[in-house]
Amino acid sequence: MTNPSDDKIRIQDPTGDFLEVDSVLPVLPVRDLVVFPGVTVPLTIGRRGSIAALEAAGPNGFLIVVTQRDGVAENPGIEELYEVGTLVRMLRVVDARRDGKQALVVGIARVRVGDATVGNVTKLEREGWHALVTMRLNGDVDLPANTTAKVGQTSLL
Repeated sequence: MTNPSDDKIRIQDPTGDFLEVDSVLPVLPVRDLVVFPGVTVPLTIGRRGSIAALEAAGPNGFLIVVTQRDGVAENPGIEELYEVGTLVRMLRVVDARRDGKQALVVGIARVRVGDATVGNVTKLEREGWHALVTMRLNGDVDLPANTTAKVGQTSLL
């Protein structure tokens, strides 16, 4: 079995060129800002998790920028982010202040977040009008305590 982060996907950028990016990318939650494809935007980064996302992407790397629903949340979970974000390429990152950074990014394409596959259903039982679902999580998945799941059918086969 291959590592999902080794998988690449092709994305068409606003100029019409195709780029290959990792299928698994770091997510950078932002407050009160929306990044659009084709637009270059400066970002001020100060939260530890946000700096970690920048470092995981690496120089000239890609990450997903998603706006928080509530700008005061310090460590937003996936449910506290809007469903649509933007794949961005980092153009430049500089140290801005003691614990922060400034990043210049350019939007590449819109992306949907929140529909991540984290495992497979291994058992399904009916209890009255409710279903008891047993799942096996993928080995590399580390879910926060406030994670919620939505189970749905994607195929009849």
